[in-house]
Amino acid sequence: MDEYDAEIPALIAESLADARPGRVPVSRYSFAPRLPRQTHPDDPPEPSDPPEPSDPPGPDGPHARTAVDEVLPVLRRIRAELGRESVGRIRFPRYRLVGWLLAQSFADEDADRDADRDRVLLQRLRERERSRRDTAGGDLPDLGGTAANLAVRWLRILTPRVWFRLKVTGRLPGPFGAEFAWLRVEAHRARNGPESVLAFAERLCEATAQNRAIQEFHAKLLVGAFLADLRQAYRRRRLRALRRTAYPVALLEGVDERNGGFRFLDLLSDVRNETALFDPLLVIAVSDSVPPRLRGCSLEDPSRPTGIDAPLQSYEDWSGRLANDSRESLSTAWYLSFVISTPLPVPDDVAPGADTLQTRYFLETRNALERARHFTLDPPPLWCRRWFIRVAAVLIAAGVLLGATIPLRISSQDDARWRTAHCGLDRHHPDAATLSMIGNECVGLSENRYPFTDPQGTLVPVEQQIYQQNKDAETQHKKNPSRPYAAIVYLLGLTSSGPPAGSFTSERSELLGVAAAQHAQLGAGTHDGPLTRVILANGGEHVQHGPAVADMLSRRSRESPPVVAVLGLDESRDKTVETIRRLTVTGIPSIGVTLSADRLADASKMYFQVSPQNRREVAVGAAFVKNVLASRAGLAPEVRILYSADPSDDYSSNLAADAEKLFGAPGVGFRIEATEAFAPDSWTSAEHVDAPSADDVGRQACGFPGVIFYAGRNIDFETVLHSINLHCQSAPPVIIGNDAISRYVAEATKRREFPAVPYYYLSFSADKEPCEPESALYAELRGIFPAECGPNNDSFLDGSTSLAYDSVQTVEGALRNIAASQVPIGPAAMWRELSDIHGANAIDGESGLIDFGGRLEQQTPTDKFIAVMEVVDGGLPQSRASCGRRHGWHANAWCPVGG
Repeated sequence: MDEYDAEIPALIAESLADARPGRVPVSRYSFAPRLPRQTHPDDPPEPSDPPEPSDPPGPDGPHARTAVDEVLPVLRRIRAELGRESVGRIRFPRYRLVGWLLAQSFADEDADRDADRDRVLLQRLRERERSRRDTAGGDLPDLGGTAANLAVRWLRILTPRVWFRLKVTGRLPGPFGAEFAWLRVEAHRARNGPESVLAFAERLCEATAQNRAIQEFHAKLLVGAFLADLRQAYRRRRLRALRRTAYPVALLEGVDERNGGFRFLDLLSDVRNETALFDPLLVIAVSDSVPPRLRGCSLEDPSRPTGIDAPLQSYEDWSGRLANDSRESLSTAWYLSFVISTPLPVPDDVAPGADTLQTRYFLETRNALERARHFTLDPPPLWCRRWFIRVAAVLIAAGVLLGATIPLRISSQDDARWRTAHCGLDRHHPDAATLSMIGNECVGLSENRYPFTDPQGTLVPVEQQIYQQNKDAETQHKKNPSRPYAAIVYLLGLTSSGPPAGSFTSERSELLGVAAAQHAQLGAGTHDGPLTRVILANGGEHVQHGPAVADMLSRRSRESPPVVAVLGLDESRDKTVETIRRLTVTGIPSIGVTLSADRLADASKMYFQVSPQNRREVAVGAAFVKNVLASRAGLAPEVRILYSADPSDDYSSNLAADAEKLFGAPGVGFRIEATEAFAPDSWTSAEHVDAPSADDVGRQACGFPGVIFYAGRNIDFETVLHSINLHCQSAPPVIIGNDAISRYVAEATKRREFPAVPYYYLSFSADKEPCEPESALYAELRGIFPAECGPNNDSFLDGSTSLAYDSVQTVEGALRNIAASQVPIGPAAMWRELSDIHGANAIDGESGLIDFGGRLEQQTPTDKFIAVMEVVDGGLPQSRASCGRRHGWHANAWCPVGG
């Protein structure tokens, strides 16, 4: 090789190193000692090529040169150059594995049998794997992310032997055992049929240097492994934006037939023909002789392109033939040859305008070399450029940060709005979805310890007791799933819409009855007794939001345990009627506990009540007036009826209408002096200017010689008494009130406020002692709320505790019948069994016998117990008469029967 031939590779390497926008990976290898050449001061030093202990002996070893000996030095140098960090650090796992196998031998091992050789080879492979992992952390498969690599590393650590045995089979998918998977394919190709990776590896280890065919196969295997590693390194990955865009170049200097250079090119060409796969390596070989495979194709062919543009035209011709030539496996398919002539001496005078042959040739050559020195690449796609990746990473990070901050802020605001709209509960609270703030009242369903609080806080302890018993019921049901298990909703007005807040004594009393009935179920100790889960529901003041609660139940009814009935309902108002109708649409029966308005039963065939109706209440009151009060000295046979002017108060207006009808009926002996509506204290004077106030009707009652029948609410009864006490306490009129007065009586402080004014009232319960020994209800109360049996606690006096207890007992009886009939528990089955409560199935409750008469249209109990009570000097009420059926009591002879 002369000095000019040695300069060509240097010029090419410099041009590629200065390429724009980025340098091209270049590896130089000289098949002959290099001649001194001029180098640029900024050129990188030649890379060192340390021998690998696992590689076969080199060309200077004691053995004769073989195909492997001629291939290995070239591949070593290229691998060393391309494995540097500056060019992207390409790994060569397939090439290294093949080189390691070719360096193995069984000559020094006691491995005569195949099984022994398998064992020895597996042991060596395992030690090789462990050594590579310990020294370099192992060659983790490139999965495009650290999380996947970390998962693979942990899999290797936790199951090393299982992982290794799977890996050496070559059957692990994807990148987990790529080198062995590739070796498995080559084994199949070598034998034209399936062969295990281990068997193929053993054949590589057993080969001898004297077998020329085998050595050539090994050389091709090395070249094929090398190209496969390059192919993998340049594979485009969907999950990775950065990728290599400049293919590597191998510059071979001094290529000759004697030093194995042409042999290497031939092997490379044969491998490409055999695999027919893309590989990114460009080999530029410089030689002063023609390759043997091209000697039949004269490079001096007159048809070959000549001149400055000859290389470009030759390349276009070659690329057009490559696909067809490689398919036909032509030995010259991958060769593209150029003849580089020695340049003419530089002319002495290159004056402008000189037009000599030597001058023209020199200028064209110089211009061509100048273009070559400023070699440019096609710019990579925008998304593959480093600056773009960095900017994109910063923008993405900022976007993620901003995207996380804005949603957090929005989420925080949204959470605040959610809590405001859902009674201060977070989204994760199980009651949040069924509770809503309407005005300043928390309305909805609660079965997971949300406390509906009154101003005095008296409701919370009872609510918490019910919630705890719900958990106990669920536990018992899990232990014995055969026990009937259902949910009931107890709907009351547990909040007040605004000041002044009324008393919640009656609501608390009802919840005490519910807790006592549920406690009795839990303590029954039976294996087949029903269990109930109590869902507390707040319909707001006067149950004005009861319809909204009914709508919420349409969603809860699909959950477990099924809701079979809604109890309570609190007050007889228009909204209560609408609530009953909404529940009917949902398909859930309802049970009124303290309700008595006549038209409630007409609202729905799925409505029942455990309390008597207004018409029966008035009939008992009229009979008492006729048979007891009429004989009182000085009492005129007149009745004045007072009721609420609130058009939504169905209870009061209905009771007044019944009183007007029954007191004025022939044979009673009293005439209706007036039926007067008064404005409730909760109204403003501007809303109802035509109606007198409760204070006015109280003052006007002074001096009335007949009977005042009060048909209003308990909250206004206090105002009426206050006015009578103020104006005529020495001679008050005779007053008989409705069952709502029992709520007033149950508050001892209010009852004792006007001791000079005595009065009668109708009660749905007539207990004399707070804890009667024979009462099952109060026996349960002693177990959970011992203080309720104290001598100063009068909350039981309104009868709502007994009625609530009996309503739950009614549901329990229906559940027993459902279970006995072996039909699914649900609201429809509950409605059917409620209709059948009569005769032997009647409920002998604490508030009296509950018997619906056995008629489909009968939804209220027949001949229900009612007592006439009298309060004198603000003391405990005393029973003056009773009607209806109740254990331990006898009805007066004059009592109306039925109704």
